[in-house]
Amino acid sequence: MLFDSSRLNLLRGQRCSLTIVHTAQQVCTQTTISAERCLQLLGYMVAAWEALPFGRFLMRDFQNHFLSLWNKNHSNLSQQIPLTMQVKRSLNWWTTPQNLSQGKTWALPQWTVLTTDASLTSWGATWPPRTCQGTWSPAESKLPINVLEIRAIRNAIAHWSQELQNKPLRIQSDNATAEAYLNKQGGTRSNRAMREVAQILTWAELHVPAISAVFIPGILNWEAVYLTRQRIDQGEWSLRFDVFTQLVTRWGTPDIDMFASRHNFKVPTYCARSQDPRAAYVDALVIPWIFKRVYAFPPLALLPRVICKIRQERTETILHWPRRPWYSELINMSAAPPWRLPLARFAHSRTNKTRQPSEVAFDGLAFETELWRSKGFSKEATDILLKARLRLV
Repeated sequence: MLFDSSRLNLLRGQRCSLTIVHTAQQVCTQTTISAERCLQLLGYMVAAWEALPFGRFLMRDFQNHFLSLWNKNHSNLSQQIPLTMQVKRSLNWWTTPQNLSQGKTWALPQWTVLTTDASLTSWGATWPPRTCQGTWSPAESKLPINVLEIRAIRNAIAHWSQELQNKPLRIQSDNATAEAYLNKQGGTRSNRAMREVAQILTWAELHVPAISAVFIPGILNWEAVYLTRQRIDQGEWSLRFDVFTQLVTRWGTPDIDMFASRHNFKVPTYCARSQDPRAAYVDALVIPWIFKRVYAFPPLALLPRVICKIRQERTETILHWPRRPWYSELINMSAAPPWRLPLARFAHSRTNKTRQPSEVAFDGLAFETELWRSKGFSKEATDILLKARLRLV
């Protein structure tokens, strides 16, 4: 090993590198080789691990192929091992001298930390302050939990792949198998786990300088665990933050967001519809509104009850509502003239997507039409409901 103190790099000696290159080139020209020759090449590769960022991963195909065919019970070193085209392709990297001379930095990385978790139904990940989550397909939910934990890491990386490029990446997981397979760049015990982690490492080799994993106890992994237990509500709409800023400029900053979740709250203090570890309160229609000013963007179905709550509490409220039969009543209750929101200023979080909430042009009738159809209403029933709504607008 050579240490380059000017670049903080750990390098293989030229003689050792050429030995690996020549051996790999010779092996690639043959259709079968002896078990002894396989072990010799694996030994050279192992000796090069410390100086190659992804060297361990790049030898796994050859290693697993050899171990699957070698009759270890008889210690038969002369046994002939056939080489497939796939195995030869995996050795091509080792036949290029430049690959072995790149070295590995021993400077302390500034890690970008992702935390992930998986259950048999869904997965979640955090990259503070960002979060993402998704659900497994019926076929995926039948996979072993260790494979799902690794797949959760893969999904999280895929979700933020553009932002993570060129950043040293550290994964926090409460699954020991996922942590081991990432740190050891694969393994020989589980082919499923190996195939899963190979997709992560293939991406990492091209896009990040380093990737590692650390194990954290489940009790410290509560955010990612929460995302696997709590789904984002499909009817969870919110204002874009730039429009909310205009509201604040116009009417002042509210003390609390009354109808929010950890995915779309507009002020740090918010009230959630169900248990949420970050929420200050739960169920806005039950708690007393002991605040100077509140912000409310409730689901459409709750608007009549929200109006009653505002009248009862007599709290200054920044309220969003579409034009509906209660429009005139709200005008009479208003302390300031209403402001008509511009189009394309709403975001919607969907449970079955791993993307960030997408921006849409909001049309109340179009939204209700989509909602009725998603609930199974026929086209005829939807048309009747639309005609009734149009008469009321």
